[in-house]
Amino acid sequence: MASDLHVREYQKSDAERILSVHEAAFRASGIEFVPEAAVDEELRDVTESYLDSGGTFLVGVVDGEIVATGGYRPRVDEVAEVGHLRVHPDHQRCGHATTLMDAIEGRAMDEGFAALALWTHEALVAAQALYEGRGYEERARTAHPATGDEMIHYRKNF
Repeated sequence: MASDLHVREYQKSDAERILSVHEAAFRASGIEFVPEAAVDEELRDVTESYLDSGGTFLVGVVDGEIVATGGYRPRVDEVAEVGHLRVHPDHQRCGHATTLMDAIEGRAMDEGFAALALWTHEALVAAQALYEGRGYEERARTAHPATGDEMIHYRKNF
């Protein structure tokens, strides 16, 4: 399915809306949403968490409204970590995650990264299918440090 998503760089004025998209997507997932969770602190300051470290953070816009988010930041050995890929539930199953991942992967390759790594919750079957369908390989399963839930770690080499 073709996406009508317009992808652009994050702007500071997007801060409130990306938190709203994050919360809506999380609540719709069936995973317990914990307001002010320490693990999501980086969304409260995208500039410091993503941009100042040499990464990027993108938003997806439909009809002037931010409906998707995601970015990456450098880790080690030419690997960047994808984080906070979210699509508002009213806009899921429209190809927006694919469009956003195309942009994230393209930018990471253009910046010279050799691979992308990411992790997702075991209950997010659609996310797992998205990543595996894009060539990400499962590398490990670990317990989430705050909840104990199983997290699946993926990597894709370019």
